[in-house]
Amino acid sequence: MATHHAARPSIFISATSGDLRECRQLIKEALLTIGCIPVEQTNFPPDARTVREMLHARLAECQAVVHVAGLRYGAEPQERAAAEARRSYTQMEYDIAREMG
Repeated sequence: MATHHAARPSIFISATSGDLRECRQLIKEALLTIGCIPVEQTNFPPDARTVREMLHARLAECQAVVHVAGLRYGAEPQERAAAEARRSYTQMEYDIAREMG
């Protein structure tokens, strides 16, 4: 994740959409209230990179991640390498954030 601190820090919100939609919205509102810029996967434009590359770039732009885990398994990217383990978008966001420290 980014090491420089912007005037308004960007915070990545990671959670499944179906079961945690309301929770994500509350987090977004709280972040806006304290002057942060919430970043969510729900508003990413189409991207030619792999999902992992795109998520890595998005997470790298942020100063922190709020990861909310629930009971539902989230959606997975449609394309993945045969040797690659199944991971939902939310799991990938978590994995990448951990790798980045």
